[in-house]
Amino acid sequence: MKRFALFLLGVLLSAPAGAASTYHIKFGLATGANNGTSKADAWRDWGSLNWTTLTTGLPNVLCIYGAQTATQAFAGNGSSDAARLTLKYDCDPSDPGYLLIASGSCYSSTTSRSYVSFVGLDVRGFTGTCLDVRSAAAVRFVNGRIVGASVAQGRDTALIIGSGATITGFRTKFANIATRGCVACYLYDIVIDSAGERGSSGNQDGLALDDDLASVGCEGAVLDNITVLNQGSSQGSGIDFQCSFGTGKVTARNLFVHASEGVGITVGSNATLTHDISASVSAANGSNAWYQKTNGTQATYSHIVGVQPDGNANSAFRFGDGSSTGMVASVVNSILSGDSQTMALTNASGTLTDHHNDYDGPLYSTTNGTRTLAQWISDGQCAAGGCSSAAPRFVGGPIPSTRNGFQLIPASQLCGVGAPVRPRARDGLGRLFDRYRPAMGAFECARVPTSRAAR
Repeated sequence: MKRFALFLLGVLLSAPAGAASTYHIKFGLATGANNGTSKADAWRDWGSLNWTTLTTGLPNVLCIYGAQTATQAFAGNGSSDAARLTLKYDCDPSDPGYLLIASGSCYSSTTSRSYVSFVGLDVRGFTGTCLDVRSAAAVRFVNGRIVGASVAQGRDTALIIGSGATITGFRTKFANIATRGCVACYLYDIVIDSAGERGSSGNQDGLALDDDLASVGCEGAVLDNITVLNQGSSQGSGIDFQCSFGTGKVTARNLFVHASEGVGITVGSNATLTHDISASVSAANGSNAWYQKTNGTQATYSHIVGVQPDGNANSAFRFGDGSSTGMVASVVNSILSGDSQTMALTNASGTLTDHHNDYDGPLYSTTNGTRTLAQWISDGQCAAGGCSSAAPRFVGGPIPSTRNGFQLIPASQLCGVGAPVRPRARDGLGRLFDRYRPAMGAFECARVPTSRAAR
Protein backbone atom coordinates (compact mmCIF):
# COMPACT_ATOMS: atom_id res chain seq x y z
CA MET A 1 0.00 0.00 0.00
CA LYS A 2 2.88 2.33 0.83
CA ARG A 3 4.45 1.78 -2.61
CA PHE A 4 1.13 2.47 -4.32
CA ALA A 5 0.79 5.68 -2.32
CA LEU A 6 4.31 6.75 -3.30
CA PHE A 7 3.62 5.90 -6.93
CA LEU A 8 0.34 7.85 -6.87
CA LEU A 9 2.13 10.77 -5.26
CA GLY A 10 4.71 10.71 -8.06
CA VAL A 11 1.99 10.74 -10.71
CA LEU A 12 0.16 13.59 -9.00
CA LEU A 13 3.35 15.58 -8.65
CA SER A 14 4.02 15.17 -12.37
CA ALA A 15 0.70 16.75 -13.28
CA PRO A 16 0.73 20.56 -13.57
CA ALA A 17 -1.31 22.37 -10.94
CA GLY A 18 -4.42 24.22 -12.08
CA ALA A 19 -6.06 24.13 -15.50
CA ALA A 20 -3.54 23.31 -18.23
CA SER A 21 -3.90 24.14 -21.91
CA THR A 22 -3.27 21.13 -24.15
CA TYR A 23 -1.52 21.24 -27.53
CA HIS A 24 -0.75 18.48 -30.02
CA ILE A 25 1.97 17.29 -32.38
CA LYS A 26 1.44 14.37 -34.78
CA PHE A 27 4.65 13.43 -36.56
CA GLY A 28 4.24 13.30 -40.32
CA LEU A 29 0.54 12.48 -40.49
CA ALA A 30 -1.50 15.49 -39.41
CA THR A 31 -3.43 17.06 -42.32
CA GLY A 32 -5.23 19.92 -40.60
CA ALA A 33 -4.35 23.51 -39.78
CA ASN A 34 -0.88 22.71 -38.36
CA ASN A 35 -1.48 24.89 -35.29
CA GLY A 36 -1.45 22.33 -32.46
CA THR A 37 -4.97 23.08 -31.22
CA SER A 38 -6.27 19.52 -31.65
CA LYS A 39 -5.04 16.15 -32.85
CA ALA A 40 -6.62 16.78 -36.24
CA ASP A 41 -4.90 20.17 -36.49
CA ALA A 42 -1.68 19.03 -34.79
CA TRP A 43 1.74 20.43 -35.60
CA ARG A 44 3.21 18.07 -38.19
CA ASP A 45 6.82 18.10 -37.12
CA TRP A 46 9.08 19.46 -34.40
CA GLY A 47 10.07 22.45 -36.50
CA SER A 48 6.42 23.58 -36.66
CA LEU A 49 6.10 23.89 -32.90
CA ASN A 50 5.34 27.36 -31.61
CA TRP A 51 7.43 27.48 -28.45
CA THR A 52 6.07 30.90 -27.52
CA THR A 53 2.56 29.44 -27.45
CA LEU A 54 3.71 26.40 -25.51
CA THR A 55 5.41 28.44 -22.81
CA THR A 56 2.80 31.19 -22.43
CA GLY A 57 0.07 30.83 -19.83
CA LEU A 58 1.70 27.85 -18.15
CA PRO A 59 1.02 25.12 -17.11
CA ASN A 60 0.70 23.58 -20.59
CA VAL A 61 0.71 20.03 -21.96
CA LEU A 62 2.05 18.90 -25.34
CA CYS A 63 0.49 15.61 -26.50
CA ILE A 64 2.87 13.72 -28.81
CA TYR A 65 1.74 11.10 -31.33
CA GLY A 66 3.67 8.95 -33.78
CA ALA A 67 7.38 8.34 -34.34
CA GLN A 68 10.06 10.98 -33.93
CA THR A 69 13.06 9.78 -35.93
CA ALA A 70 15.66 12.53 -35.61
CA THR A 71 17.28 14.60 -32.86
CA GLN A 72 15.10 17.64 -32.23
CA ALA A 73 15.92 21.06 -30.76
CA PHE A 74 14.19 21.72 -27.46
CA ALA A 75 13.39 25.40 -26.87
CA GLY A 76 10.99 25.58 -23.94
CA ASN A 77 10.93 25.68 -20.15
CA GLY A 78 8.40 25.81 -17.40
CA SER A 79 8.70 28.73 -15.01
CA SER A 80 7.96 27.13 -11.62
CA ASP A 81 6.73 23.93 -10.04
CA ALA A 82 3.12 25.09 -10.50
CA ALA A 83 3.76 26.36 -14.03
CA ARG A 84 5.21 23.37 -15.81
CA LEU A 85 5.58 22.38 -19.43
CA THR A 86 4.61 18.71 -19.75
CA LEU A 87 5.51 16.52 -22.72
CA LYS A 88 3.03 13.65 -22.68
CA TYR A 89 3.64 10.66 -24.96
CA ASP A 90 0.67 8.56 -23.83
CA CYS A 91 -2.31 10.88 -24.44
CA ASP A 92 -3.76 8.27 -26.81
CA PRO A 93 -2.67 4.70 -25.94
CA SER A 94 -3.72 3.54 -29.40
CA ASP A 95 -1.42 6.10 -31.03
CA PRO A 96 1.47 6.72 -28.64
CA GLY A 97 4.36 9.03 -29.28
CA TYR A 98 7.84 7.52 -29.33
CA LEU A 99 11.41 8.25 -30.40
CA LEU A 100 13.41 6.05 -32.74
CA ILE A 101 16.76 7.76 -33.26
CA ALA A 102 19.18 5.84 -35.49
CA SER A 103 22.16 7.88 -34.37
CA GLY A 104 22.69 10.63 -31.83
CA SER A 105 20.77 12.08 -28.89
CA CYS A 106 17.01 12.38 -28.44
CA TYR A 107 16.90 16.16 -27.98
CA SER A 108 19.34 18.98 -28.30
CA SER A 109 18.59 22.10 -26.30
CA THR A 110 18.66 25.86 -26.49
CA THR A 111 17.20 26.12 -22.96
CA SER A 112 17.81 24.48 -19.60
CA ARG A 113 14.49 22.54 -19.66
CA SER A 114 13.78 23.44 -16.03
CA TYR A 115 10.30 22.60 -14.70
CA VAL A 116 9.61 20.24 -17.61
CA SER A 117 7.83 16.92 -17.10
CA PHE A 118 8.19 13.94 -19.44
CA VAL A 119 5.23 11.59 -19.02
CA GLY A 120 5.17 8.22 -20.78
CA LEU A 121 8.45 8.93 -22.58
CA ASP A 122 9.16 6.01 -24.93
CA VAL A 123 12.59 5.84 -26.59
CA ARG A 124 13.31 2.83 -28.80
CA GLY A 125 16.81 3.66 -30.00
CA PHE A 126 19.50 6.33 -29.73
CA THR A 127 23.27 6.55 -29.32
CA GLY A 128 25.37 8.63 -26.94
CA THR A 129 23.22 10.48 -24.40
CA CYS A 130 19.45 10.58 -24.88
CA LEU A 131 18.62 13.47 -22.53
CA ASP A 132 21.09 15.66 -20.65
CA VAL A 133 19.24 17.89 -18.18
CA ARG A 134 21.94 18.21 -15.53
CA SER A 135 21.70 22.01 -15.66
CA ALA A 136 17.91 22.03 -15.35
CA ALA A 137 15.94 22.34 -12.12
CA ALA A 138 13.16 19.99 -11.03
CA VAL A 139 12.79 17.93 -14.22
CA ARG A 140 10.37 15.00 -13.86
CA PHE A 141 10.18 11.67 -15.66
CA VAL A 142 7.09 9.57 -14.98
CA ASN A 143 6.22 6.10 -16.33
CA GLY A 144 8.59 5.86 -19.27
CA ARG A 145 11.27 3.73 -20.85
CA ILE A 146 14.49 4.38 -22.74
CA VAL A 147 16.11 1.62 -24.78
CA GLY A 148 19.55 2.20 -26.30
CA ALA A 149 20.52 1.05 -29.75
CA SER A 150 22.05 -2.32 -28.83
CA VAL A 151 24.78 -4.04 -26.85
CA ALA A 152 27.11 -3.63 -29.83
CA GLN A 153 26.97 0.15 -29.43
CA GLY A 154 28.62 -0.05 -25.99
CA ARG A 155 27.31 1.89 -23.02
CA ASP A 156 24.90 4.72 -23.81
CA THR A 157 23.42 7.10 -21.25
CA ALA A 158 19.65 7.34 -20.96
CA LEU A 159 19.49 10.37 -18.67
CA ILE A 160 21.84 12.81 -17.00
CA ILE A 161 19.84 14.61 -14.34
CA GLY A 162 20.51 17.43 -11.90
CA SER A 163 19.11 19.22 -8.89
CA GLY A 164 15.56 18.39 -7.79
CA ALA A 165 14.98 15.78 -10.51
CA THR A 166 12.30 13.11 -10.05
CA ILE A 167 12.20 9.76 -11.84
CA THR A 168 9.32 7.39 -11.07
CA GLY A 169 8.15 4.24 -12.82
CA PHE A 170 11.02 4.16 -15.33
CA ARG A 171 12.81 1.43 -17.30
CA THR A 172 16.04 1.56 -19.29
CA LYS A 173 17.88 -1.04 -21.35
CA PHE A 174 21.37 -0.89 -22.89
CA ALA A 175 21.72 2.49 -21.15
CA ASN A 176 22.62 3.90 -17.76
CA ILE A 177 21.38 6.85 -15.66
CA ALA A 178 23.85 9.42 -14.35
CA THR A 179 23.47 12.44 -12.09
CA ARG A 180 25.97 15.27 -11.99
CA GLY A 181 24.58 16.56 -8.71
CA CYS A 182 21.68 14.54 -7.31
CA VAL A 183 20.61 17.28 -4.87
CA ALA A 184 17.13 16.64 -3.46
CA CYS A 185 16.46 14.22 -6.32
CA TYR A 186 13.93 11.41 -5.95
CA LEU A 187 14.44 8.11 -7.77
CA TYR A 188 11.63 5.59 -7.32
CA ASP A 189 10.61 2.34 -9.03
CA ILE A 190 13.41 2.22 -11.62
CA VAL A 191 14.75 -0.80 -13.51
CA ILE A 192 18.09 -0.51 -15.33
CA ASP A 193 18.89 -3.53 -17.51
CA SER A 194 22.37 -3.43 -19.00
CA ALA A 195 21.83 -6.78 -20.72
CA GLY A 196 25.37 -7.74 -19.73
CA GLU A 197 27.07 -5.14 -21.89
CA ARG A 198 30.45 -3.70 -21.00
CA GLY A 199 30.48 0.01 -20.34
CA SER A 200 33.25 2.23 -21.62
CA SER A 201 35.95 3.07 -19.12
CA GLY A 202 36.71 6.68 -18.19
CA ASN A 203 34.28 9.46 -17.41
CA GLN A 204 32.37 12.37 -18.88
CA ASP A 205 32.51 15.59 -16.83
CA GLY A 206 33.13 13.56 -13.71
CA LEU A 207 30.42 10.98 -14.47
CA ALA A 208 31.53 7.38 -14.75
CA LEU A 209 30.46 5.83 -18.05
CA ASP A 210 30.67 2.26 -16.77
CA ASP A 211 28.24 2.51 -13.83
CA ASP A 212 24.53 1.80 -14.17
CA LEU A 213 23.26 4.42 -11.72
CA ALA A 214 25.87 6.96 -10.66
CA SER A 215 26.20 10.34 -9.01
CA VAL A 216 29.31 12.39 -8.28
CA GLY A 217 27.39 14.82 -6.05
CA CYS A 218 24.43 14.09 -3.82
CA GLU A 219 22.58 15.83 -1.01
CA GLY A 220 19.10 14.90 0.06
CA ALA A 221 18.87 12.19 -2.59
CA VAL A 222 16.29 9.42 -2.16
CA LEU A 223 16.71 6.04 -3.86
CA ASP A 224 13.74 3.70 -3.42
CA ASN A 225 12.90 0.44 -5.17
CA ILE A 226 15.83 0.49 -7.61
CA THR A 227 16.66 -2.63 -9.65
CA VAL A 228 19.87 -3.07 -11.66
CA LEU A 229 20.08 -6.20 -13.80
CA ASN A 230 23.03 -7.79 -15.58
CA GLN A 231 25.51 -5.08 -14.76
CA GLY A 232 28.21 -5.90 -17.28
CA SER A 233 31.41 -3.95 -16.67
CA SER A 234 34.25 -5.34 -14.58
CA GLN A 235 35.38 -1.73 -14.08
CA GLY A 236 32.13 -0.19 -12.89
CA SER A 237 29.38 -0.49 -10.30
CA GLY A 238 25.70 -1.27 -10.45
CA ILE A 239 24.93 1.69 -8.15
CA ASP A 240 27.72 4.16 -7.43
CA PHE A 241 27.06 7.25 -5.29
CA GLN A 242 30.43 8.91 -4.84
CA CYS A 243 29.07 12.12 -3.25
CA SER A 244 32.36 13.92 -3.86
CA PHE A 245 30.72 17.31 -3.28
CA GLY A 246 27.83 18.46 -1.10
CA THR A 247 27.03 16.97 2.28
CA GLY A 248 26.13 13.68 0.62
CA LYS A 249 23.00 12.74 2.59
CA VAL A 250 21.39 9.80 0.80
CA THR A 251 18.31 7.79 1.79
CA ALA A 252 18.30 4.32 0.24
CA ARG A 253 15.63 1.63 0.46
CA ASN A 254 14.83 -1.58 -1.39
CA LEU A 255 17.77 -1.90 -3.76
CA PHE A 256 18.47 -4.95 -5.91
CA VAL A 257 21.63 -5.37 -7.99
CA HIS A 258 22.46 -8.51 -9.91
CA ALA A 259 25.94 -7.96 -11.33
CA SER A 260 27.47 -10.34 -13.82
CA GLU A 261 30.71 -8.40 -13.37
CA GLY A 262 31.92 -5.42 -11.43
CA VAL A 263 30.97 -4.03 -8.03
CA GLY A 264 27.36 -4.25 -6.90
CA ILE A 265 27.01 -1.05 -4.85
CA THR A 266 29.73 1.54 -4.13
CA VAL A 267 29.42 4.44 -1.69
CA GLY A 268 32.12 7.07 -1.85
CA SER A 269 33.59 10.14 -0.23
CA ASN A 270 31.54 12.14 2.29
CA ALA A 271 28.37 10.10 1.72
CA THR A 272 25.96 9.70 4.63
CA LEU A 273 23.38 6.96 4.13
CA THR A 274 20.33 7.23 6.37
CA HIS A 275 17.35 5.01 7.16
CA ASP A 276 17.22 1.27 6.73
CA ILE A 277 18.51 -0.16 3.50
CA SER A 278 16.82 -3.30 2.28
CA ALA A 279 19.12 -4.50 -0.46
CA SER A 280 20.13 -7.70 -2.18
CA VAL A 281 23.30 -7.75 -4.24
CA SER A 282 25.33 -10.30 -6.13
CA ALA A 283 28.62 -9.67 -7.91
CA ALA A 284 31.29 -11.73 -9.58
CA ASN A 285 34.65 -11.78 -11.35
CA GLY A 286 36.98 -10.34 -8.76
CA SER A 287 34.73 -7.60 -7.39
CA ASN A 288 32.76 -6.67 -4.28
CA ALA A 289 29.02 -6.79 -3.68
CA TRP A 290 29.13 -3.80 -1.29
CA TYR A 291 32.08 -1.41 -1.20
CA GLN A 292 32.31 1.53 1.19
CA LYS A 293 35.19 3.08 -0.59
CA THR A 294 36.63 6.46 0.32
CA ASN A 295 37.14 9.15 2.95
CA GLY A 296 34.40 10.38 5.24
CA THR A 297 31.68 7.89 4.36
CA GLN A 298 29.16 7.27 7.14
CA ALA A 299 26.46 4.69 6.65
CA THR A 300 24.07 2.31 8.35
CA TYR A 301 23.50 -0.82 6.33
CA SER A 302 20.52 -2.82 7.54
CA HIS A 303 18.88 -5.86 5.98
CA ILE A 304 21.35 -6.51 3.17
CA VAL A 305 22.42 -9.64 1.37
CA GLY A 306 25.74 -9.86 -0.45
CA VAL A 307 26.36 -12.98 -2.50
CA GLN A 308 29.53 -13.92 -4.39
CA PRO A 309 28.62 -16.70 -6.80
CA ASP A 310 31.65 -17.66 -8.88
CA GLY A 311 34.65 -18.36 -6.69
CA ASN A 312 36.56 -15.37 -8.08
CA ALA A 313 35.09 -12.52 -6.07
CA ASN A 314 36.72 -10.35 -3.44
CA SER A 315 34.21 -9.49 -0.72
CA ALA A 316 30.50 -9.55 0.00
CA PHE A 317 31.15 -6.36 2.00
CA ARG A 318 34.38 -4.37 1.81
CA PHE A 319 35.03 -1.53 4.20
CA GLY A 320 37.75 0.85 2.98
CA ASP A 321 40.46 0.74 0.35
CA GLY A 322 43.47 0.69 2.66
CA SER A 323 44.14 4.44 2.55
CA SER A 324 40.79 6.00 3.46
CA THR A 325 40.27 8.02 6.64
CA GLY A 326 37.30 9.03 8.77
CA MET A 327 35.00 6.26 7.60
CA VAL A 328 32.19 4.99 9.83
CA ALA A 329 29.77 2.15 9.14
CA SER A 330 27.24 0.03 10.97
CA VAL A 331 26.19 -3.30 9.44
CA VAL A 332 23.17 -4.90 11.11
CA ASN A 333 20.69 -7.69 10.32
CA SER A 334 22.61 -8.63 7.20
CA ILE A 335 23.63 -11.79 5.38
CA LEU A 336 27.04 -11.72 3.74
CA SER A 337 27.65 -14.89 1.80
CA GLY A 338 31.02 -15.12 0.14
CA ASP A 339 33.46 -17.58 -1.35
CA SER A 340 36.61 -15.48 -0.83
CA GLN A 341 36.06 -12.81 1.83
CA THR A 342 32.62 -12.45 3.34
CA MET A 343 33.56 -9.26 5.20
CA ALA A 344 36.80 -7.39 4.46
CA LEU A 345 37.94 -4.71 6.91
CA THR A 346 40.71 -2.87 5.06
CA ASN A 347 40.68 0.51 6.79
CA ALA A 348 42.41 0.55 10.19
CA SER A 349 41.55 4.24 10.74
CA GLY A 350 37.79 3.72 10.26
CA THR A 351 35.13 2.39 12.63
CA LEU A 352 33.00 -0.59 11.62
CA THR A 353 30.27 -1.71 14.03
CA ASP A 354 28.68 -5.03 13.15
CA HIS A 355 26.15 -7.15 15.01
CA HIS A 356 23.28 -9.55 14.32
CA ASN A 357 24.78 -10.57 10.98
CA ASP A 358 25.34 -13.93 9.31
CA TYR A 359 28.77 -14.46 7.80
CA ASP A 360 28.57 -17.47 5.52
CA GLY A 361 32.28 -17.59 4.70
CA PRO A 362 35.71 -16.31 5.80
CA LEU A 363 36.32 -12.84 7.23
CA TYR A 364 39.36 -10.64 6.73
CA SER A 365 41.12 -7.62 8.21
CA THR A 366 44.38 -6.02 7.14
CA THR A 367 45.52 -6.14 10.77
CA ASN A 368 44.90 -9.82 11.45
CA GLY A 369 44.45 -11.46 8.06
CA THR A 370 41.86 -14.15 7.36
CA ARG A 371 39.67 -14.87 10.39
CA THR A 372 37.09 -17.36 11.50
CA LEU A 373 33.94 -15.98 13.13
CA ALA A 374 35.29 -16.87 16.58
CA GLN A 375 38.53 -15.03 15.82
CA TRP A 376 36.57 -12.07 14.39
CA ILE A 377 34.65 -11.77 17.66
CA SER A 378 37.86 -12.08 19.71
CA ASP A 379 39.27 -9.19 17.65
CA GLY A 380 36.49 -7.00 19.05
CA GLN A 381 34.01 -7.18 16.18
CA CYS A 382 30.36 -8.12 16.69
CA ALA A 383 30.59 -6.78 20.25
CA ALA A 384 26.79 -6.51 20.59
CA GLY A 385 26.37 -10.17 19.65
CA GLY A 386 23.96 -11.94 17.36
CA CYS A 387 26.51 -12.97 14.72
CA SER A 388 26.41 -16.45 13.21
CA SER A 389 27.81 -18.51 10.37
CA ALA A 390 24.74 -20.52 9.40
CA ALA A 391 24.02 -21.40 5.79
CA PRO A 392 21.37 -18.85 4.70
CA ARG A 393 19.11 -21.24 2.73
CA PHE A 394 17.65 -18.88 0.13
CA VAL A 395 14.47 -19.61 -1.82
CA GLY A 396 16.54 -19.16 -4.99
CA GLY A 397 19.21 -21.62 -3.89
CA PRO A 398 22.86 -20.84 -3.04
CA ILE A 399 23.24 -18.40 -5.97
CA PRO A 400 20.02 -16.34 -6.22
CA SER A 401 19.58 -14.26 -9.37
CA THR A 402 16.18 -12.65 -8.81
CA ARG A 403 14.85 -10.36 -6.10
CA ASN A 404 12.44 -13.00 -4.80
CA GLY A 405 15.21 -15.58 -4.78
CA PHE A 406 16.97 -13.79 -1.91
CA GLN A 407 14.15 -14.60 0.51
CA LEU A 408 14.92 -17.15 3.20
CA ILE A 409 12.95 -20.35 3.35
CA PRO A 410 10.80 -20.62 6.53
CA ALA A 411 13.11 -23.32 7.94
CA SER A 412 16.20 -21.09 7.75
CA GLN A 413 18.03 -20.54 11.03
CA LEU A 414 18.16 -16.81 10.16
CA CYS A 415 14.41 -16.24 10.42
CA GLY A 416 13.36 -14.14 13.41
CA VAL A 417 16.84 -13.71 14.92
CA GLY A 418 17.72 -10.15 13.83
CA ALA A 419 18.11 -7.13 16.11
CA PRO A 420 14.87 -5.21 16.85
CA VAL A 421 13.99 -2.61 14.20
CA ARG A 422 12.97 0.88 15.29
CA PRO A 423 11.42 2.56 13.41
CA ARG A 424 9.94 -0.31 11.47
CA ALA A 425 11.40 -0.99 8.07
CA ARG A 426 10.03 -2.62 4.93
CA ASP A 427 11.77 -5.41 3.11
CA GLY A 428 12.64 -5.63 -0.58
CA LEU A 429 9.08 -6.74 -1.40
CA GLY A 430 7.45 -3.92 0.56
CA ARG A 431 6.49 -6.04 3.58
CA LEU A 432 7.09 -4.80 7.10
CA PHE A 433 9.85 -6.51 9.02
CA ASP A 434 8.81 -7.89 12.37
CA ARG A 435 9.68 -5.11 14.81
CA TYR A 436 11.10 -7.31 17.55
CA ARG A 437 12.19 -10.46 15.71
CA PRO A 438 13.06 -9.52 12.11
CA ALA A 439 14.79 -11.92 9.78
CA MET A 440 18.34 -11.29 8.75
CA GLY A 441 18.84 -10.23 5.17
CA ALA A 442 16.91 -8.05 2.75
CA PHE A 443 13.59 -9.88 3.19
CA GLU A 444 11.34 -11.27 5.83
CA CYS A 445 11.28 -15.02 5.48
CA ALA A 446 9.15 -16.46 2.68
CA ARG A 447 5.65 -17.27 3.81
CA VAL A 448 4.23 -20.75 3.55
CA PRO A 449 0.99 -20.46 1.51
CA THR A 450 -1.02 -23.00 3.56
CA SER A 451 -1.24 -21.11 6.84
CA ARG A 452 0.41 -18.36 8.81
CA ALA A 453 1.11 -20.81 11.60
CA ALA A 454 3.32 -22.82 9.26
CA ARG A 455 5.89 -20.00 8.93
